[in-house]
Amino acid sequence: VLTDTTGAVATLDTTEQVMSMKWVARDRWVQGRVETVVPAGRYAWRLLIQQGEDAGTLFPLGQLDVEGAVPGRLGAGDAILGTRQSRLAWERSAGDTLHFTPTGRYRRLEPLEVQLDVGGMTGRGTLRSQATVIAQREDGGVAFTRMQDVPVTGAVARVRHTLDLRKLQPGTYTLELTVTDGLGQLVRRWADFEVIP
Repeated sequence: VLTDTTGAVATLDTTEQVMSMKWVARDRWVQGRVETVVPAGRYAWRLLIQQGEDAGTLFPLGQLDVEGAVPGRLGAGDAILGTRQSRLAWERSAGDTLHFTPTGRYRRLEPLEVQLDVGGMTGRGTLRSQATVIAQREDGGVAFTRMQDVPVTGAVARVRHTLDLRKLQPGTYTLELTVTDGLGQLVRRWADFEVIP
């Protein structure tokens, strides 16, 4: 259910049969996907997953900001974080696989893969992407920053970073992604994550 200040904007009530060819361990995930279209705005959302008549999970209330597509103005989705070891992947097209880890916890020895889809470009060119990792503790600060140029070849540019976590101490961090175009427009997204031994 997605709601705004006027009430329910969208509801999904669907049955998905999600199957695995082998036993799923407690620390692994089975993936399913449902989607809906809503206008630009700020929403509250809640998800209930039911398994059979007597079991299920009601997730906490979340917030969602949906930006409207404006030609000529940069816009972006949410930052997606994951590792290849999570075994949870979305193959969007041949050769375009997105790995993600819903727990937000990553081992130091596993490279962290970050992706952000950016739209609104007015033509071909290059985007500049900066990934900054900030420690969330009193003596925190910037742990490291990575920059790269991303060629624009279509309506949506896929910004990807692979981050080495080996130098980070176990703890909680914030990833800040900043993307700018040649006109000086920018978009920023943040994602919190935890590094574990």
